[in-house]
Amino acid sequence: MESKSTLPDWASKPCIMGIDEAGRGPVLGPMVYGCLYCARSYEKTLSTLNFADSKTLKEEKRENLFENLKANELLGMGC
Repeated sequence: MESKSTLPDWASKPCIMGIDEAGRGPVLGPMVYGCLYCARSYEKTLSTLNFADSKTLKEEKRENLFENLKANELLGMGC
């Protein structure tokens, strides 16, 4: 994932953030943490994007959602 050195203008306003992890931990393998953040004003729109626990989604749906996240300039992410 490409890292950006400057934050978008909307990130200087109140934001919300979600954090999740994937992996098996230090005993069985690596853990990866990621976060997604957006302006609080985007919260209602975010709730309409059909996200769910990744374990309940087929791989193709997860990939499509991820591509949509990367293309959306109203969202920020990191890992």
